[in-house]
Amino acid sequence: MTADKNDNCGHGTHVAALIGGEIYGVARKCRIKPIKILEFPGEFRHHELLQALIEVSEYIIAHPGKRFINIALSAGIPSQLIDSMINSIVDLGAPVFLAAVNLAENADQKSPSSALNAFVVGKCDEQDRMHITSGFGRRLSAFAPGTNIRSAGRCNEETVILTGTSQSCAYGSGVAATIMVRENIERPTELYLHLRQLTLKGKQSGVRGTGTPNEIIYNGEG
Repeated sequence: MTADKNDNCGHGTHVAALIGGEIYGVARKCRIKPIKILEFPGEFRHHELLQALIEVSEYIIAHPGKRFINIALSAGIPSQLIDSMINSIVDLGAPVFLAAVNLAENADQKSPSSALNAFVVGKCDEQDRMHITSGFGRRLSAFAPGTNIRSAGRCNEETVILTGTSQSCAYGSGVAATIMVRENIERPTELYLHLRQLTLKGKQSGVRGTGTPNEIIYNGEG
């Protein structure tokens, strides 16, 4: 984590507003607790993510109730310690949603998307095609829209359009939050299973990579 808590690049604001913002949010009634890990995209360091995960664990223990974790970063080398921390958070009862990598790499071989007990979201485009830069592999759970996504920017009333698995993961987290409340789901494994049951299967074109699921996240309504 960094001492400066401001969002200096807009990435976190964009993601948070997609999850639960008043205008662009999927789950507009959820309450967001932000934790800043990186100063700028591409500066991934394991120890900063570990510090954030420790803070998350402490918060969950001190504030029981329905909650979920969205981690919108990727591309670190695999870390058993990070995987273990994420799995322990899930064991505390909080589902964890992770963005798959963005550089057309195998998400199984990157951290934190290698964590076994998390829900990993890849990126598809407006035509339900797997995006050329989306991560792939067995660790992916499903895909969600992640191209040309409009959401809030850093400044008041500013809107920004971004593309990335961070946006896909935010969409997935928002859908999960609405389902978790709607169906009164308590356990992460139950939520993951319900999400997978609702996915649109076989609708995505251009799926690549051994074990990559052909599933698009869907809320089951409309």
